[in-house]
Amino acid sequence: MLADRVAPENLNSGRLPQTLHPEIPTEGLNMNIIQDAFSSSFTKTNQLNVLGLVGDHTKPEKTYAVTCDVCSGDREMFGDGIFLINKARVIAGCFPCGCSKSPKLTIKQHTVRASRCLNADGYRLISVGEWIGNKTTVHAMCDKHGPYETSFDKIQRGYRCNGCAGEKIGADRTVGAKTMAERCDSFGLEYVGRSERKDANGSKSFSIVKCKRCSHDEYVLAGLCDGYFESLNHEIARGKMPCRCSGVKTLTYDQICHKVASITAIQGDYEFDSIDADDYAKNKTMARVFRVCSRHGIFSNSIANAIKNASGCPMCNGGNQRQAYINIVSFNGIDVAAKFGIAVHYINRIHQQNRHAASVRNLCVFEFESIEDCRAAERECKKSFRRRVVGKEILPDGYTETVDLREIEPMKAIFTRYGGVMMSGD
Repeated sequence: MLADRVAPENLNSGRLPQTLHPEIPTEGLNMNIIQDAFSSSFTKTNQLNVLGLVGDHTKPEKTYAVTCDVCSGDREMFGDGIFLINKARVIAGCFPCGCSKSPKLTIKQHTVRASRCLNADGYRLISVGEWIGNKTTVHAMCDKHGPYETSFDKIQRGYRCNGCAGEKIGADRTVGAKTMAERCDSFGLEYVGRSERKDANGSKSFSIVKCKRCSHDEYVLAGLCDGYFESLNHEIARGKMPCRCSGVKTLTYDQICHKVASITAIQGDYEFDSIDADDYAKNKTMARVFRVCSRHGIFSNSIANAIKNASGCPMCNGGNQRQAYINIVSFNGIDVAAKFGIAVHYINRIHQQNRHAASVRNLCVFEFESIEDCRAAERECKKSFRRRVVGKEILPDGYTETVDLREIEPMKAIFTRYGGVMMSGD
């Protein structure tokens, strides 16, 4: 357990953990790095440099050691500056270091970063409360208004002393162009001018800015963004970015299509087709991306899987499930739950699930014409029923898809509605 209060002067004076993922230590990592085909032919597209393959080389998911042009030089935060990332995330342009939009930092790294942010604005970090992630309480000192309480995430988002904030918001409504230009420059923005847009009080409190990064990125080069962004003056003063550097990065439909098409081109075996615009308007992470595999034809993934995990054709990856099954889970001779799922061969799943404390037998199996219909039926079941009726200790493999026995008939109705034809069972 961490102490209730950790003052910065009591933190270890030595180097901080060498990785943003403390569960994967990097000590001595340079002795186990192996060059493979991917790392030796890797073409640098951002600030990451791929050193080579590490860990268990026999596993399908490969882990690579990388350095970052930005973070690896900060020894106080990142030690030797070596980070671990899997191949799919390298292709997708993700960062395992401090450049990530939501880096996994230790309490020491959070404290160093928070102290730097506060010192830059004229405040001081006094102590840190009990560790609960980025919501951990931080006690800081304002020379004008005295001590105040905040948290790691608020500091990172630009929140400071409430007394100072009240004074600044009033001043920011009428701040001059020279002052705005200086503030924008401190956050990597270029001040263009005051916007004609008015706020709820009728004041022209918006400014138009350009970002040194986002105003020249791939979306601007592709003609999908003019590189100009609009923001409230007091939000710029707080450090809230109005561009794609923001922690909440929302892309337009055309921009997300361009992003997925770029990733698809890197993968090589696929061709981008389309993204359902209506789905994207409703859910910007789970909307379906349709692409064409040179071997198996058209297939779909969610946007999240296509971008973050660089997912490809499910049939190429062995994900060609067309059977949906309902199994009965028994424990100590008593039927306790129904287990639903999809598989290529349902009988294999029964063998796998019978290796644990529970006893599993098949009730019925439905065959579908397409993988998409089979998966859609499974998603409908996951949304429609209360799951996890059986605990992990009884059925480790599949407990998340266990439901009450009374849901068997409604599940059969869902499978039938999505085009499933019963192969066996009652």
